[in-house]
Amino acid sequence: MSQKFLRSDKDLIVNYVTAREAGCALCISIRSLQRLRRQGVLRIGECWVRKFPNNSNSDVLYDLEACRRALSAATIAAQIEQDRLGLPKVELA
Repeated sequence: MSQKFLRSDKDLIVNYVTAREAGCALCISIRSLQRLRRQGVLRIGECWVRKFPNNSNSDVLYDLEACRRALSAATIAAQIEQDRLGLPKVELA
């Protein structure tokens, strides 16, 4: 069940989804979402928010479009770094 919120900094409506819905939409596990948040790939306020901001144990809601942009940027950055280091490219079968 997605929820719509008004993001004041951009004055537009953003659709937030639960961790389970985000995981399904992004094809990654809920644990991976948590890891990406801890690593700073998914930034607070941009890619995710707490359902109840004053409660650190609150559920997290994700902005799918912002998450897709962040994951895409992280993938591109990793590829550029791999190219600069001259590491062999991994071929997928």
